[in-house]
Amino acid sequence: MRVRSQQCGTFGVRFPGGDRAAVLRVVRWRGVPMRALHDVLRQGLTGAEAEMALLRQQFAAAGIAVVVSRR
Repeated sequence: MRVRSQQCGTFGVRFPGGDRAAVLRVVRWRGVPMRALHDVLRQGLTGAEAEMALLRQQFAAAGIAVVVSRR
């Protein structure tokens, strides 16, 4: 597992601006608990590269620009 993690890495999505309510709608639709929403807005989300690419597409469909980068 360690080799796979080093090859793939962890990626993150940040929200540099825009409509916070729209961000919250997309994040809630993905199943993030209400109590975690403030942290998501502040810290972003992390996961595999493919997962973050899908998330970027979902935000783009909602008109929200995001930044995806390796963590």
